Amino acid sequence: MKVAIITPGVCPLPAVKGGAVETLVDKLIQFNESSYCCELIVYSVYDKIACLREQSTKNTTICYIKRNKIIDWLFIHKIIPVRWMMKCFINQVCKRIKKYEYDVIIIENELFMGKRIKKIAPPKINLFLHLHNDYITPKSKNMLKNYDKIITISDFLKSKIKEVNATIKVSTIHNGIDLNKFNKQNIEIKQQKKYKTEFGISEKEIVIVFAARIVPEKGINELLTAFLTIADKYKIKLLIVGDSFFEGSKSTIFIKHLKNRVKDNKKVVFTGYIPYDKMPLIYSLADIGCIPSFCEEGFCLTVVEQMAMGLPLIVSDSGAITEIVTSKCAITVKRNDQFEIELKKALEKLIDDRYLREKMGSQAVLRAKKFSDRYYSEKFFREILE
Repeated sequence: MKVAIITPGVCPLPAVKGGAVETLVDKLIQFNESSYCCELIVYSVYDKIACLREQSTKNTTICYIKRNKIIDWLFIHKIIPVRWMMKCFINQVCKRIKKYEYDVIIIENELFMGKRIKKIAPPKINLFLHLHNDYITPKSKNMLKNYDKIITISDFLKSKIKEVNATIKVSTIHNGIDLNKFNKQNIEIKQQKKYKTEFGISEKEIVIVFAARIVPEKGINELLTAFLTIADKYKIKLLIVGDSFFEGSKSTIFIKHLKNRVKDNKKVVFTGYIPYDKMPLIYSLADIGCIPSFCEEGFCLTVVEQMAMGLPLIVSDSGAITEIVTSKCAITVKRNDQFEIELKKALEKLIDDRYLREKMGSQAVLRAKKFSDRYYSEKFFREILE
């Protein structure tokens, strides 16, 4: 069977520059390499480093599409929106995809692409949408009709689709991670000490980690406020990991505002973008993980990654996050006008109680085992090839 996957066209495959969607497609590629499921063709934006890595694949062909340099520059400098760039990408995909015959075409996350692909695809082809984010509104009803089936990454997203169209075929396949990679026992002590030195972390400090795009909807401003109210009371440090988008992103007014808030405060460290393969090492430096999202998270891989690393969590009641965690491994804070106060209380609770941190951390590792990349990949290929 011949299967095509169309990525959003923002980050390349393999996922050398990050991106949650791209990382998950990478998992599918790796699984298909070890357990041949189908002839897989993936449409990706071109990247020199990614292209060199792709040469090692046997069962998968990555079809690279070069972005116009002017469009690339305009996007990096935030002159054009990401949606406009995606449309340029799908225009190029449509030109190429007409040359081949596929049994299944999977569109990753971009609802609007279905109409374009449906026009050029053979009538009998199975067109699937793999939905990762909460894009669904009542206006989405007509766009959903272009798909034979929709695979969501959470029951939260599934329910959103069913609200708009109760008859469409929808199934949930939770995301998965490499549990061997995100395992504190496999971390090299030398590398850990190197990063502790780089970030100025002392042995006596309790480290809270925030890892996400540094944008308002991820709740970092509120977390920073809560942290600063207790910073003088404890020996603690806040690691803010990430950038405004992915690798190569330019600093934003929002990030500059956050940095100005903590100017000369050594208890807050901005690491900038960290490559995905280094994230287990970064998490190993922490004692507490915090995911205070305000947006409705479609899933949130970061939650599973931090659970697998044995971190007790503080999370918001955002989207599918409450679907992933349990009260045994996470403190859930409601998004209301008391959010910052409750966030502060949750931080203090875990900072004050080492036994509770260890107990919740152990439960987090157990919970994370339900979200393995192998289970995710097996279920995904069964779903599309049935």
